[in-house]
Amino acid sequence: MNRNFRLTNTRDFDRTHREGLTKRHKFAVLVYAKNQLDKSRVGVVASKKIGNAVKRNYIKRQLRSSIMHHWPRIKPGYDLIFYARKAGLDASYSDWLDAIQDLLEREKLVIRE
Repeated sequence: MNRNFRLTNTRDFDRTHREGLTKRHKFAVLVYAKNQLDKSRVGVVASKKIGNAVKRNYIKRQLRSSIMHHWPRIKPGYDLIFYARKAGLDASYSDWLDAIQDLLEREKLVIRE
């Protein structure tokens, strides 16, 4: 994922949590808020509750890949934070694609074609 489209600062994460909305799915939790930019940015988090470093990195790779698959359709101007859930460890890649699509479409964060 291009660095320009990543949430990296703690204050951006804090602002998104403070001002944003939260939506849950079996595999991930989405927290999002409008930003003042002409692009959207994404942060991916996997806590130690998921498991050891190998499991956390695996689930973050799955999550990032799924997000990048849907990236061209995500509306600009939002900060998105995806928190991985432990149930996602057993999910296939197509399950992840469906989960991300479901979260984005429920909140109308995708551009309709």
